[in-house]
Amino acid sequence: MRSFIILLTFLFVGVSCGNKTNEEAVQETESTELFTFQGTPMITILGASAKDMSKQWIAFKSLETSFDIMFQSATNEDLLLAIKDLLQKTKDLEVSKFPDEFDNQKIKSRLTILRTFLLKVEAGLEGNRDVSEGIQQMVVAYNNVRGQMNNIANNPLDTQLILDEE
Repeated sequence: MRSFIILLTFLFVGVSCGNKTNEEAVQETESTELFTFQGTPMITILGASAKDMSKQWIAFKSLETSFDIMFQSATNEDLLLAIKDLLQKTKDLEVSKFPDEFDNQKIKSRLTILRTFLLKVEAGLEGNRDVSEGIQQMVVAYNNVRGQMNNIANNPLDTQLILDEE
């Protein structure tokens, strides 16, 4: 009888320990959900003249690099790290010296909007919510920054001079 109780105790402890590892495995797989960038708009290509104008703008180059790295994220945790890096890069970009051509409110306001959507995605990831809509909005905002840079580079006409002439 005594050996039966000891055997039953060991069996009970063994089964209860096994359940804990299964629960931990389930929690671990839930926290590392895979993220796909399916349905995300394509990145606007920066034109040759805009590339030349931004060639010396190191802060913008590091933002572009971080954006490329973000698209390599496979899990929500990787994506969160990439978003936090992008937020830091946008802070660095705001305090950096802008090239004369891009030192205007057209670019700066679009960068502020990009930062807003980055914050939205970060909050969604930290709250374990679906961030696919926020990612799409963030990519559109990034494309708008690049599109405005292309527009400024391709249209050298200064509208302020025209308005001052009148």
